[in-house]
Amino acid sequence: MGTLYDLLGALPSDDAEGLRTAFRKAAKATHPDMHPDNPDAALRFRELMRAYDILIDPQQRDTYDELLAIALQPETAPATRTYETMRKVASNTMAASLIMATLVGGYALFGLFSKPVAAEMVRFTTDISRQVAAAD
Repeated sequence: MGTLYDLLGALPSDDAEGLRTAFRKAAKATHPDMHPDNPDAALRFRELMRAYDILIDPQQRDTYDELLAIALQPETAPATRTYETMRKVASNTMAASLIMATLVGGYALFGLFSKPVAAEMVRFTTDISRQVAAAD
């Protein structure tokens, strides 16, 4: 669908008189009395009337022009989307690096203060062997 200006056949720079002239021309071309065999003529004429009512009121026209400017802005550049993707990847990588550093650092720190499990098992097995030998 085009803009209200396209519907009227007017330009956004037209003043009230220019809008009126464009409306009258479009109304003559689409009036239901001029096209009684066209069932869509009444709907088209109502759309034309609504467009004219919006554009002839200065406050509604200003609001419409602001919204139209926002709607016609181009899409965000792909570079922005690429930046967002890289930011997410970098954040995930940094989080994984911090978690890994914590785990490795914790293992290294607590490994210094704890006895190795294998050495404890050897000592336990040796103690049991001595007890069995002494019992025989």
